[in-house]
Amino acid sequence: MQQPTLFDEIPAVFYKTVNLPAPELRAARQSNNVQNTRVLAIFSKHPDGLTPFEASRIYNGQYPEIPLTSVRRAVTDLEKSGRLEKT
Repeated sequence: MQQPTLFDEIPAVFYKTVNLPAPELRAARQSNNVQNTRVLAIFSKHPDGLTPFEASRIYNGQYPEIPLTSVRRAVTDLEKSGRLEKT
């Protein structure tokens, strides 16, 4: 298996825990993909590692604010896809 890079497309993931119509579900998946890409970029700039809380503070200082749980979800998605490794 080839090691993913920062420039590989991150699969859009949205955990359908609410009843959303199809157009809103597509928008939620797209929003999650943007968040995943931004979180990955933050971790890439900090090779010594960050906690999700630290990444959240950086994220919310650079982009429109999102909840800490969204950053944690992005970290989990990135770990599952092999783009981020827990150390």
